[in-house]
Amino acid sequence: TESIIIDYIDFFFDKENRSPSLREIESGTGISRQTAQRYLKDLANNNVVKYDGKIIITKHVAECLTAPVAKLDLIGSIPCGDPMAEDEFCEKHIFFPRELLGNGEHFILKASGESMINAGIDDQDLVIVRRQNYAAANQIIVALDEENRNTLKRLMYDGSRYYLHAENEAYDDLFPDELKIQGIAVKVIKNIL
Repeated sequence: TESIIIDYIDFFFDKENRSPSLREIESGTGISRQTAQRYLKDLANNNVVKYDGKIIITKHVAECLTAPVAKLDLIGSIPCGDPMAEDEFCEKHIFFPRELLGNGEHFILKASGESMINAGIDDQDLVIVRRQNYAAANQIIVALDEENRNTLKRLMYDGSRYYLHAENEAYDDLFPDELKIQGIAVKVIKNIL
């Protein structure tokens, strides 16, 4: 049972770039959450894995996390213009130097449109996003509005509410009633030809 759990954690990490939850271990192996948690605690006590009740680090996961490159999912495109329905699927993986990323979980989106050109983000650029559900004003974010549409814009605050600002005067600012932040843009990869 221990080897089944460890093998599944390694498989899941390779696929999702994160440790599975107890619910995901149960779904993937058929081993109940309570049993999996008991085994994980025993494995942690015997220094086979690191487990803090949430994150599970096996030997394989530790090697991946200390590797000089990170495997980032390229998840479709993100409109730099009018918001479009969320269409998140992994097209492929791109390897990127870990030392240039900083902390956190990252993914890549392909920019589509011209509303962020004054921020240096052009159509078809690859935008590296740190996955998080919060941001500060003036950060460029991937946002999901109340109609499940996503967009890449600068988060602004006018003293009473947050809104999404396009970095191109040809586009209007967006004032969604609800806003879900999916991550903040941290790097842009572009072709210069």
